[in-house]
Amino acid sequence: AVKKDNLFALRALLDNYPIIQKTKTDQYTLLHEAAEDNQYYLAKFLIIRGINLKAFDHQHRSALTIANEQHNNVSCLIKKALR
Repeated sequence: AVKKDNLFALRALLDNYPIIQKTKTDQYTLLHEAAEDNQYYLAKFLIIRGINLKAFDHQHRSALTIANEQHNNVSCLIKKALR
């Protein structure tokens, strides 16, 4: 749902399954993926739903680090949420 930029599908998944804090084998969270793909509204939704903002991937990068590397709007959103 995140890779397809589908907020409605993501909401349905999160409403029915406790997957918000799940990670892939590389320790990417849903927020890491949203940050990587500059999906501002999906990232905002995940933050509102309580995703861990300080989770690190296997390279010890947070979603904020990835957003900063991509120079996208998600970094501003995560910075505000961390305050």
